[in-house]
Amino acid sequence: MKFLKYIFWGILLLYFQILFAANFAILGIIPNFFIAFIIYINLNINLKTTLPIAFLSGLALDLFNPLLLGLNAFTFIWIALLTNHFHKSINKKRFVVVFFSILFLNIVYYFINFVIQFIFLEIDLNLFLVTLFTITYNTAITILTIYLFLILDKLKLYIDV
Repeated sequence: MKFLKYIFWGILLLYFQILFAANFAILGIIPNFFIAFIIYINLNINLKTTLPIAFLSGLALDLFNPLLLGLNAFTFIWIALLTNHFHKSINKKRFVVVFFSILFLNIVYYFINFVIQFIFLEIDLNLFLVTLFTITYNTAITILTIYLFLILDKLKLYIDV
């Protein structure tokens, strides 16, 4: 049943990312709420069920940017694998440790994006400075979103169908 709940949350998050995430943009940088979603579901369910959700979420997000089709799916799978591998050894009660863990995952995500865009789209080195700001901004948004997911999960909202 958790699997269906997270698929439903993923669909809602996809609509939110497409329709409303631009409202949170700073200097033209739109935060990616899916990084927090992938981290959160990986902490709550096993890797075997997280990987298909991560892949489908990334592929659904990639459909809106066909030039880089598959890039989000690839990076979301890496985020899921890294989170699953390292989350057991992280002290989640210390905010600094959680912050640097999320910062590391954002660096992985945006480094892969930076390299692919630099190679294939031939963008100049100003992309590096934009990527640094994007990592910082998205790390803050990811932390807030994960804590929002934790609060929503504690509310135990049920949907009567």
